[in-house]
Amino acid sequence: MDFPLDTNIDELEDDLLSMLEGDTNIGHAFREKRLLELKLQAERAQMMQDLQYGKYTEVTEDKQVLDMTTKLPFVVIHFYRSDFARCDIMHRHLEKVAKKYTDTKFARGDVTKLPFMVEKLRIQVLPCVIFFINGVTNGRLLGFEDLGNTDHFTTEQLEARLRQAGVIGRPGESLTAAVNLASRAAKVRDGAYADAFAKRTSGAGSLGGARRSARRGINSDSDYSDDEDD
Repeated sequence: MDFPLDTNIDELEDDLLSMLEGDTNIGHAFREKRLLELKLQAERAQMMQDLQYGKYTEVTEDKQVLDMTTKLPFVVIHFYRSDFARCDIMHRHLEKVAKKYTDTKFARGDVTKLPFMVEKLRIQVLPCVIFFINGVTNGRLLGFEDLGNTDHFTTEQLEARLRQAGVIGRPGESLTAAVNLASRAAKVRDGAYADAFAKRTSGAGSLGGARRSARRGINSDSDYSDDEDD
């Protein structure tokens, strides 16, 4: 049993408890086991509400990207620039996909605000959509090259590419059924990215230097491309 993301968790737990306690046709052991299962499912629904699953959210700091990709099992992040027309097109499609596939966390981040991740992930072409599974990159979508190289690709084409990458299932299929989300709650400092991030930001001037470097790259056509002139 899966619960909608807008479920009132407190009311749900009360209803489930009343239902199980009032059923005299099931044994005590089964009742306890089933109650635990339902409670865990309710807690998962609450966690997904808190993390805004089902929404296409904005990340504005490098650490947010690190937290999200190291703690959650399936993450899709669109790295964009606000003045790139093709990034706006990608936004519209990902907004729809995020509402449909609620086992995966979808987010977007402006590259001008994420200098560390831009450098670490070697992002050079925009739009750039990167797929993460259990904290590891599992491919990326550069421009629209896997979507027919046209601005008029369909949301279904994008879904097929995400499914190929393993970050979404088929409609109605639960990706997280076999994943223990609690096991992904490792602290960011335990990850390789976090170690590098700590070194980069250990001095006040270091992050500023990274930001200046990112700005220089963004202003250079050789480093960033809207991919519209290809």
